[in-house]
Amino acid sequence: MPMKSRFLLLFITLAIYSLGVKADVVIDDNNFPDENFRSYISSTIDKDKDGKLSDEEITAVKEIMVDRRDITTLKGIEFLTALTYLDCSYNQLTALYLSMNTALTELYCYKNKLDAAAIETIISNLSTIEEGYFAPVMLPAEETNTLPTKEQVAAAKAKGWTTLYNDGSSWEAYEGVSTGIGKVVGDIKWDENAPIYNTKGHRVGKNYKGVIIYKGKKILKK
Repeated sequence: MPMKSRFLLLFITLAIYSLGVKADVVIDDNNFPDENFRSYISSTIDKDKDGKLSDEEITAVKEIMVDRRDITTLKGIEFLTALTYLDCSYNQLTALYLSMNTALTELYCYKNKLDAAAIETIISNLSTIEEGYFAPVMLPAEETNTLPTKEQVAAAKAKGWTTLYNDGSSWEAYEGVSTGIGKVVGDIKWDENAPIYNTKGHRVGKNYKGVIIYKGKKILKK
């Protein structure tokens, strides 16, 4: 075989090989900037303790439970493309980007600092699947996410996701809050068993003044 043809064959072979091999993901502050999340990745996901994630280690990750770790960002989770279950509740997250996590079917992200825009982004990132569970709400709460609206819950449902909330005892389907605000004209006949929340999700008493959420509706109570 002529030398030129040999070099061409070698080049093609190397090109094909390089396309089929994925580079390892280095566990550093560039790929995983949050120290607490990076520590979890190093101790739990990096099985051979070489400071990087191989393709085999990445595809083996189906569940991540990083609740109560004071994490401010989950940047780096996009590398974990085989992930199906994520519990990142009780942290300090203000944003969560999951567009690369297309295998995800369960997401528990309550008790963070996710505002309406962050909730909207999460829902837009969710893949359309047959059945999934999205749990952004734990009530009552001292610090919690902005409550999803009925429109956001409907958008998640259209993708196959049931939005859940927990009242401290069990998980239930969440209907979302109305975007419109009803005004209190006279006295409300309060249902003693129905909780009342302010717009931050904090449970309040019936003497609270301002915008409240009562039985899934926003009401201006004067």
